[in-house]
Amino acid sequence: MDEPAMYVCTVPADGEPQKDRNSSPDSIDHVAAKPARVLSLTRFVVLSFFLTCGGPFGLEEAIGAGGVAYCLVGLALLPFVWAIPQSLMTAELSTMMPENGGSYLWVWRALGDFAGFVNAYLSLFTSLFDMCLYPNLIAAYLPESSGFLLRYAVKVSILAAVSVCNIFGLELVGNVSIVLLCLSMSVFLAEIPFAIHEFSPVGWAKVPENRDWGLMASVLLWSNTGWDALGSVAGEVSDPAGTYPLGIALALIASTCAYVGPIIINYALLPDPARWRADAFYDAALRVSPWVALWMRAACALCNIGQLNAGIASTSRRLWAMAVPADRIGISARTMPKFMSTLSRGHGTPRNAILVQLLVTSIIVIGDFSELVQIEMLLNCCCLLLEFSAFMVLKYTEPLAPRPYVVPYGVAGAWTITLIKTGVVMVIIASSVAKSPFKLVATLITVFLVAILFKVLKYFNLLEPRLTPEDEDNSSQPLI
Repeated sequence: MDEPAMYVCTVPADGEPQKDRNSSPDSIDHVAAKPARVLSLTRFVVLSFFLTCGGPFGLEEAIGAGGVAYCLVGLALLPFVWAIPQSLMTAELSTMMPENGGSYLWVWRALGDFAGFVNAYLSLFTSLFDMCLYPNLIAAYLPESSGFLLRYAVKVSILAAVSVCNIFGLELVGNVSIVLLCLSMSVFLAEIPFAIHEFSPVGWAKVPENRDWGLMASVLLWSNTGWDALGSVAGEVSDPAGTYPLGIALALIASTCAYVGPIIINYALLPDPARWRADAFYDAALRVSPWVALWMRAACALCNIGQLNAGIASTSRRLWAMAVPADRIGISARTMPKFMSTLSRGHGTPRNAILVQLLVTSIIVIGDFSELVQIEMLLNCCCLLLEFSAFMVLKYTEPLAPRPYVVPYGVAGAWTITLIKTGVVMVIIASSVAKSPFKLVATLITVFLVAILFKVLKYFNLLEPRLTPEDEDNSSQPLI
């Protein structure tokens, strides 16, 4: 019996998928297939919102640590030294390499095998642990009397439901994200009339007695992370050259408004920084009415689901890129099993990567790793240093490579945002280490273990690509 013809899907610049003349729409999945570009500007903006923001929930402790005035000033200024440099870098590199994988591709292409491997696995570790935070946050709303099995079943059910959504493609993920955004943020619109009635200029400059500037800074920085993750879905963004710069700019504006607006509204209802701890938004809504408080609780859960939905979409594309065997845009080695590089025939999604991700997170979610968030932040800082190093190296090693979007003011502008971001990252690392040297030890041990893993895989030639004849034919296709 003849073997079925392979379905090879390539995506030219116009974003429309084309079939190979020897392909068949009814054939099996193929590892060399490329996903269709289904993320429109609106879907991209909303997906970016949940990857980088997700709403104001989580900022309560920043207000309790430093007061609402300093918190609002920080939210207004921080994007200029943290989010904007990272988003500009992401826009340039994602349009230069419009393929799924993001920073995995950037660092490997610029800095080589070792740095690329370390960055890939550190990013993967932080993403997997970060995704497990959201089911734990939702499960925390269950009654204290609920047992371990019930809590675990709820967590896994959430992971499974969101994973199924992702298997059906980024188009559905984007549409679901739009619905989640509207449902979760509308509660703050309902609070506006009550906030206006309760508003008083007194107390807005009040600073809590037990102020903690370090806590406030870390929470604000955490609320502005994730911009580099937008590069992981570059292969499915329609018109990357136009969508990335405009979409990121709109997402920045939306994120800032989603932070500043709800804080102002709810602080007018609860104007005491001493009461701003976890669940402060719920307490403020309770002053309006019990049903608004219930709505607020639901909005928080929906925001967590939206962030999990976007996180699974981004991380699964990175896993897929790590498993692709063909030499694509400078990646000469495979760092994940090849079976994860297949795309589903019906939706063009990395189904196997999503299922493996579901299996791993279902195990990790057994524990509550909220205490590891600050260590994750240090690992993320290591990845950021590698990403900006790759950004600058590519400026000099590939100055003529097509870049549909370029950071303003050329190399000088690139150096400016790199130095600003690097300076902030080094301050974060220094302050975290000074407060708890254990975090540095844990971070260094993690990096060391990843480096050892690289050496072992390299020694046994397990990083070498295993090219099939079809892979070799497709590896010579022009870049999109």
